[in-house]
Amino acid sequence: MNLRLIIVEDEPLEKQALRHIISQNFPNIDIVAEPSDGLTALKEIEKWQPDLLFLDIGIPVIDGLTVQERAIQMFPAIRTAVLTAYSDFDHAHQALTSQVVDYLVKPARSSQIIATVNKLLAALPKSVPSPKKTETANENIQKAISYIEQNYFRELQQKEVAGLLYIHPQYLSRLFKKELGVTFGEYLNRFRIEKAKELLLQTNMPIYVVATECGFTDAAYFCKKFHQIMATTPLRYQKNAL
Repeated sequence: MNLRLIIVEDEPLEKQALRHIISQNFPNIDIVAEPSDGLTALKEIEKWQPDLLFLDIGIPVIDGLTVQERAIQMFPAIRTAVLTAYSDFDHAHQALTSQVVDYLVKPARSSQIIATVNKLLAALPKSVPSPKKTETANENIQKAISYIEQNYFRELQQKEVAGLLYIHPQYLSRLFKKELGVTFGEYLNRFRIEKAKELLLQTNMPIYVVATECGFTDAAYFCKKFHQIMATTPLRYQKNAL
């Protein structure tokens, strides 16, 4: 079962760097949220019950040290790495506790981030509760599939579905790949092709109309995806079924 990590950082470039390095080097860690202020961070922490936390001290609304104190009160098992733009050790060091494992002065190098994540992993309690994680992942997948089934006929983007579930688009993509073996886009296209097959067999609609009815804005792209999945063209599929 993958561990959950929340990155609390209000600087986009720093957040992007953390996301990239952690995702590339730790496939067993899911980044489930990336809030930019303390108030949103507390809501996400309560929602996701993360195992790990990357927390910037200087975030707006509620400062990082206060967020850490409240996070520990809610979930004592959480392990945190503190991020700070201040070069003095004392400011970051005051946050170090048994739950706050390490601190990084921004901008941190890749090697430093990797080393800090390894420290967090080593500091985790021997037994990390996980049943709720599986339920949440499966629940999110089912909700996403249900939304696709109800909205496949219009333009539909991964970002929209992730927003409805209050999760990051990249996390939704990883869920689809992990649980279903295909990406969000692949699943959506396959579902649309199945609906197109029904229309091809049950109606005399022109190919471009079938494409539009199934959510494809480009008939040529529809034919291309249909051929990739069915190894034949829509027209041949229709004729062979008659």
